[in-house]
Amino acid sequence: MEVETVSGDIELGSMSSRQIRTNSTSGDLSFSGAVVDGGRYEFQTHSGELRLQLPANVGAQLSLSTFSGEIDSAFPITLIAGEHGIGAAQAKKMNFTLGKGTARIIAETFSGDVTLSSTARPK
Repeated sequence: MEVETVSGDIELGSMSSRQIRTNSTSGDLSFSGAVVDGGRYEFQTHSGELRLQLPANVGAQLSLSTFSGEIDSAFPITLIAGEHGIGAAQAKKMNFTLGKGTARIIAETFSGDVTLSSTARPK
C-alpha cells in the first residue's frame, strides 16, 4: 500500500499489510495496526508529526529520525553505541530492535515529533 499527499494528514487505522509506504510534504501521519513478520513500513513527512501505535508484541527493527522534533516511545529502547545521534546541531536518529526484529519500520520527519505508543491496554 502506498499513500501520498502534498498538504494533508494521513490516518491509517486498523491496518494489516506486509508493505506500507507513506509520504506527506505538509501533514501529520498516524498509523495503527498489525506489523507482519518480514514486513516493511516507511512513514515520511517533511513538516508534520508521526504517531505510530504498534502491537505490544511487535517484532521489528526501527529507525526513527527528526531534525527539529522529539522522539518519544512507550516501548523500552536499548540503543546500540554508534548507531544513533542526538544533539542540537544534528538530527535526532535512533536505531533499535523490538522483539524478534523480523519487520522493518522507518519513521522520518524533518519538522515534527515521532511518537511510538502501544496497543496494549494498561492493567
